[in-house]
Amino acid sequence: MQFSLTGFSQTTNVRRYTFQGVTADQTRQEVTVGVDLNLARQYGISLQELPLLCRRFLEEQSVAGRSIR
Repeated sequence: MQFSLTGFSQTTNVRRYTFQGVTADQTRQEVTVGVDLNLARQYGISLQELPLLCRRFLEEQSVAGRSIR
């Protein structure tokens, strides 16, 4: 599955990145990954890195055959 970032929203210290996933047969699915910004700061992860880390997480879940909702 291929994932493209379509946007984000933020509530307090949680940023939610929205991705559109597209399968080989062109089926589309929208998924959201939430990130605790306090934890990101604690581990020295910059805001610029978060979308790519979220996409990598989704790709790994997809390859491992885990359900993405």
